[in-house]
Amino acid sequence: MSPTSRFVNSVILSAGFICASQLYGEQQDLVPYAQEQQGNYELAIEGYSSLIDELEATGGLFSPDLIDPLLGLARSHLALKDLEAAEDSAARAQHVQHRNEGVLSLDQLAAVDIKTKIHLLNGVPTRADKQQRFAFYPRTPRNSERNYFRYQ
Repeated sequence: MSPTSRFVNSVILSAGFICASQLYGEQQDLVPYAQEQQGNYELAIEGYSSLIDELEATGGLFSPDLIDPLLGLARSHLALKDLEAAEDSAARAQHVQHRNEGVLSLDQLAAVDIKTKIHLLNGVPTRADKQQRFAFYPRTPRNSERNYFRYQ
């Protein structure tokens, strides 16, 4: 690799860390994100799993700090086509989001998007459509938690 290529890769990695710091804050939390961005999904999965274990130990099973690492874990599993693990992680991220911000939180749309992709890859477009209808639902007037369960 030429010195110019190494410099360009260093700049790209640094930009990834800067962008990631907006999402995760702590520098130690950036390593799995940077690995994911570079396509090192196995290492990202290890990093996210360790981070999740650490966050559960310090903040509990429903800590809002778990949401971003769980989504990263889901994206990494999805990239490796481990759809079952990806769906489990996305569903858990969505559940933690519900526990912290309510069932109709718009912040859960990242998890819904991952779940939609998984259903499409599994060849179940009806479940993907159901996820997309649910993604639209919190943004509509007169929504209620009672009607939420129609879309799950």
